[in-house]
Amino acid sequence: MHKIIVPALKVVKIILRQLNGNVSQIVFKFNLLRNKFDSNLILKIGIMNKSNSGLLCYAFSIVILLGYSNFLYSQEVEIDPLVAQRIANGLYIHPAYGSYTTIFSGDDGLLLIDTGMEFEGAKSDSLIRTAFKKPVKYIIYSHSHLDHVGGSKSFAHDGTIIIAHKNARKEMLQSWKPPEIFKFTKIQPYSKKSLPDICFSDSLEIHFNNETIKLIHIPNAHTTGDIFVLFQKSHAIHTGDVFITLNGFPPFECSFKSVIKGLDQLIQLCDEKTLVIPGHGPVSNRKGVIHFKEVLLTAADRINKLKTQGKTYDQIVALDPLAGLMTGKKYLSDNMFIYSVYYGNWGITR
Repeated sequence: MHKIIVPALKVVKIILRQLNGNVSQIVFKFNLLRNKFDSNLILKIGIMNKSNSGLLCYAFSIVILLGYSNFLYSQEVEIDPLVAQRIANGLYIHPAYGSYTTIFSGDDGLLLIDTGMEFEGAKSDSLIRTAFKKPVKYIIYSHSHLDHVGGSKSFAHDGTIIIAHKNARKEMLQSWKPPEIFKFTKIQPYSKKSLPDICFSDSLEIHFNNETIKLIHIPNAHTTGDIFVLFQKSHAIHTGDVFITLNGFPPFECSFKSVIKGLDQLIQLCDEKTLVIPGHGPVSNRKGVIHFKEVLLTAADRINKLKTQGKTYDQIVALDPLAGLMTGKKYLSDNMFIYSVYYGNWGITR
């Protein structure tokens, strides 16, 4: 209520200075409210004399009306939870083929993190724009993989600015293919429309929707261009695929040591109130990150012990060393993570 009343009081002070006590009759008709709400909300104020009490009544009426209308307009539009789930004030997640498009909504418009797969981009773009009725001003890539940047062709229009780490842009200009055993289709370089417009090296700070948003590079981990996106006031962090909660062990293009270092950094950035938005899976917290790190360390230790015993990659896969570490159906097979640990990385060809 304090935030609502203060702007109205400033308006009242200006009005009182201009009136100088010389008022006969003033009638205010708020056409915007008439169009938007029931006509009973339209207030007609008559001040019949120039007394102090009359002016105070007039001023108080303006405070109430301006405060009420500002309150109505400051409320977030009700968003269909099937389109986007609200996790904090102005912060939503939209499901996109197992990953998330994070949506930050406010007076300045929409800021999105990741855009899902190309085949679902048009549908997601239509759902989000229709639900929020605001322009997409910024898109941030958490990293360069196809399930996080593919939908940008649909989202990026009408002046939308795309932001990413400079290495993510470099990777998107190259083809991408894991080893043949994983049966991935080769990804061709991305078109200009999907490429980042603004890139950075170590960190970048954005001020948008009355929020300070910090982008922090996590070097040589899941990819060379991973970033964390911190929403300071909302106490939320989007992690990309350095951290996931959907069952499965994420492969890494660079270094397992750097993945763990990134998770350690994430733990340091969190407190007990922090919402942690993973690259895949349900929203988590600091304890979830700590548990995930411990599971990864245990998994890597099992693989490395078998490798030290002279086991080949195929023999280790057959032994199913990660059994019991995660329950439920996995969205990725264990062999990708086993391959990454055994050979030092995922073996991506660019």
